[in-house]
Amino acid sequence: MQVRSISCCARFCRPLPVSAKDDIMKYGISNEFVNRNPRNLEMIGIAYKRRGWQFQAPRKDFYHRLSIERERKHTTATLIHTSGHTVVTASTREPSLAQHLKSMTDLNACFNIGRVIAHRCHQIGIDSMIFDTDARGESIDKFKEAVLEGGLVLEEVVERPYAEDEVGTDYY
Repeated sequence: MQVRSISCCARFCRPLPVSAKDDIMKYGISNEFVNRNPRNLEMIGIAYKRRGWQFQAPRKDFYHRLSIERERKHTTATLIHTSGHTVVTASTREPSLAQHLKSMTDLNACFNIGRVIAHRCHQIGIDSMIFDTDARGESIDKFKEAVLEGGLVLEEVVERPYAEDEVGTDYY
């Protein structure tokens, strides 16, 4: 049987048999694939990831990085994409959060900021990220606890769309 591949995504898709050409013509299915979601390759773990140097700070080997900043009067959590753009943020500067908190920097504030950032990440479809911050202490532990309780994974999970033995040619 003769095999034909899709031109745009031949590297990531399985080839179509020639008999599928009739289905393409019959049902009006396009033979070119247009990726409308730029995060697709990140979600399946095959997108380009910057590496950087081994001991470089801040880290560069991530798709999304979650960080928390505790200032003198406020607490802010930020989710940053590898391109450097801020994806999601939650802060005690927001009036909707500030009105429910007694203090903007205590354990309760860090815990609630963690709950809010976890909820917002779920809303946009991001479930795994790395956690990178210089701060240490009980309030950071409370933040991590809230984020994990919210269902986020604080390491980047790489899910391959295929089994390792499927890829390539078997020469045995």
